[in-house]
Amino acid sequence: MRASRKAVYRAVWHWLFYAGLPGLPFLVMLSATGSLYLVKDEINGSLFAYRTRVPARATPLLEPDRLIFNGMQAAPDAVPVSYTDPPTSETSALVTLASGDHRILVHLDPYTATCSTVWPATENSWWSCTGSTASPISVRSRTG
Repeated sequence: MRASRKAVYRAVWHWLFYAGLPGLPFLVMLSATGSLYLVKDEINGSLFAYRTRVPARATPLLEPDRLIFNGMQAAPDAVPVSYTDPPTSETSALVTLASGDHRILVHLDPYTATCSTVWPATENSWWSCTGSTASPISVRSRTG
């Protein structure tokens, strides 16, 4: 006895539906984390404003080598890994240092080179460090 085309068609779509159900939670998680990543900068700006905000000044920004040198004073045994320019005139510069297997993030006022915060890179999940543990350091710009 031969099944009708309509019955085969319905059976195939029925099984495809059930085969796709295990993948549905993964797709939901993927879309949720992707949506969070789109607003990552806004989340960082609001949750970690005490680390990243500095008052804007009329003076020019200091050179990156000066900021890196002052950042190294926060952890003298660490090696500089990367430097990130401040994206706006009211945000801090970021120097990433490596001490053994650990990464240390140092936020610096780009006008005075004073250290605003020093914290381990594993402390929060919104930031990720890039670069190798070897010198020379990589200079990254957030502005462009």
